[in-house]
Amino acid sequence: PSRSCDRSPEYPKKIFEYTTANTRSSLHLAMTRFAFLLAFLLVVSTPSWTVHLSKAACLPQAVELSKDAPVNVLDQVTWTSASINNMVAKILMEEVLGERVLISTQARAGIYDFDALSNGTVAATLEVWTKSLEDLIDHYTLELRTIEHAGPLGVVGQSGFYVPKYVMDEHIELGTYRGLQRSDIASIFVTDATAPKGTFYSSNPEWILSQSAVQLVENLNLEVEIVWTENQAATVALIDEAIQNHKPILFGYWVPEAYHEKASLPEFGPDYALERIGLPPITQTCIDGWNTPAYTCDFPANILQKYISRTYPLTPDASFFLRAFTLSTSDQQYMLARMEYRGLTVEEAACDWILRNNATWTKWFLSCKGLGENGCNNDAGVCVAGECVCDFHYMGDTCEITKNIDYVAYDSTEAIFMMVLASLCIVAAFGLMIVVFVKRARPAISFASPFFLELILFGAIGGYTAAYVWAGEPNAANCQLRYWLLTMSFITVFGNLFAKTYRIWRIFGNREMRLEVINNRFVLLLFGLVALPDIIVCLVWSAAFPLKGEVTDNHADSDQLLLQCTGDNAIVFVGVLLGYNGLVVLAGSFLAYKTRHAASYFNESKFIGFAIYNVILLAAVVVPLAFIITGEPTATYLIITVGVTFLFASTLALVMGPKVYHLIQHSTTSQWDAEMYGESSSKSTTGSDPSRYRSQSDGDISESGSFISQSNSNTSKPDTAMI
Repeated sequence: PSRSCDRSPEYPKKIFEYTTANTRSSLHLAMTRFAFLLAFLLVVSTPSWTVHLSKAACLPQAVELSKDAPVNVLDQVTWTSASINNMVAKILMEEVLGERVLISTQARAGIYDFDALSNGTVAATLEVWTKSLEDLIDHYTLELRTIEHAGPLGVVGQSGFYVPKYVMDEHIELGTYRGLQRSDIASIFVTDATAPKGTFYSSNPEWILSQSAVQLVENLNLEVEIVWTENQAATVALIDEAIQNHKPILFGYWVPEAYHEKASLPEFGPDYALERIGLPPITQTCIDGWNTPAYTCDFPANILQKYISRTYPLTPDASFFLRAFTLSTSDQQYMLARMEYRGLTVEEAACDWILRNNATWTKWFLSCKGLGENGCNNDAGVCVAGECVCDFHYMGDTCEITKNIDYVAYDSTEAIFMMVLASLCIVAAFGLMIVVFVKRARPAISFASPFFLELILFGAIGGYTAAYVWAGEPNAANCQLRYWLLTMSFITVFGNLFAKTYRIWRIFGNREMRLEVINNRFVLLLFGLVALPDIIVCLVWSAAFPLKGEVTDNHADSDQLLLQCTGDNAIVFVGVLLGYNGLVVLAGSFLAYKTRHAASYFNESKFIGFAIYNVILLAAVVVPLAFIITGEPTATYLIITVGVTFLFASTLALVMGPKVYHLIQHSTTSQWDAEMYGESSSKSTTGSDPSRYRSQSDGDISESGSFISQSNSNTSKPDTAMI
């Protein structure tokens, strides 16, 4: 049969059609006209009977009903909303659970068949307006204990004073009842029948709505009079006429009702939207003051309830379904409007809602039937007590949505910007390497140890590449490379800077004036010793607890996953590296302090101090933030790469800036030397000719890069011009 919800005008009204194997038997034909419950008993007890669905299934994967399927009887009062509830339940219980549903119409409007629920003839009633029925319900639920409360339906029924939305928009005073206390506002509703007061339309004087309205108009001193219409249809006709002519109208109405959904239908439009006028809040004094001047509060809300029989043989699946079954007020009104204004049958309206609200009704099943092989998008999750528990790659009520995996891609705006910035810094560093090599004989460079300046520049270039390796899809290779590169770059820059500062300290701190040869090989060995712990830690980390790219939950955003570097004990190794390099920085601070009085052309203590300040500042800001905002890959990337780029760029500026400045200011060696040695001789205790120091200096700075400290009988400190 067709799977469509659309029905032709000839669509049969019967849900079940009972036939017999022997159609010639007049007795069997007469039995098909028996009461609904008797027919049900015959279906169950007589093997010769068969049951056929006379309608196409609503759901594409509807299960087939078997002859021996469990049967559930639902009680139904005569109003339309109750039939909608039962039809939604019927379709789902039959097509998902595979259990038959019969509808009992023994109850009448406002009169529920609690006796049938009590004796087990009826399984459940899904819409009970409990106001004024409290004692009767307590009798069955508390005294006899044959009926059980199955929870609220979810629909809230409430009456009120209404106007079209355009009227409220034009007269905001009508947001509360106080607007109706003003004659100038109430007069917009005036008619010939009530002039000079406004008109309030209500349908039936015997309704609670109407009785309450009479008291509220009088007790709240509203400037309106009530006009009774013949019935609800007459009230609706007046509302339609007013809206079509864009005129004001005031009337009593309620929810749930189809009219509230009329504005959402394209064939009608937003002018049909209704707004409720606010009334004083409900208090117990007001409720107790019914039919007295004390009754001055809003209409009470009626939260509709469900009840099931304790004596009816419900299956666990059916029992769970009936307890979990809920519809909101707007859900009911959606179906009511499709029936009222589009001519759908109750079956068609219920099917239309079911097909549009899969995420709502799939929660009503204990075993998540009808939603795939295991009810939760196949392998995307498992069903637990009627709800899908999704694998962390998926989300949604049936695990039908694949989560986004978040990481910093190479083509993202942030990554492109930082890679361009890093590339400019790398080009600048290579340029400085060329300058150092070409100008290595100039005192501004030679006194600063050209070989180690090259190493510092090389380390900074490695640091700049953080913008590249911290972007892209994390994997085992680049995850490990990130920490190797950052650690080795840092120790290369600052290890060499502090190692060559150590040589200056040894020379200028030589109080005994003994001869010392401190060549580049010694300083390089010193740097190697400083870098060795970092190398060992990184090797152990890579070998024993390697990092890898792994998809993890994003605790900051449940709709996304994170692709990030993870590994056992990663936080321990990061802590060890931070702690050790912190000690290196501390040692560098000591050396900078001890060399603060060295000759200016050897003295880098001030610039080292600034560099150390930058390290401490960035460590205090970048490291905590990088750990705190792990759920934001882009923000983490920017914090790390901006911090690292700034650290190495500022360090190079402090170390190389003064040297480049001197090279520019002193275009020739003689100009630079004259100024430098003139200043030096003025500070020298020997008072000798500067040219003599020049010749000695030439002999004392060896081709191997050695620095020699010589004794001088006339001074207590080494002569800077003789180093």
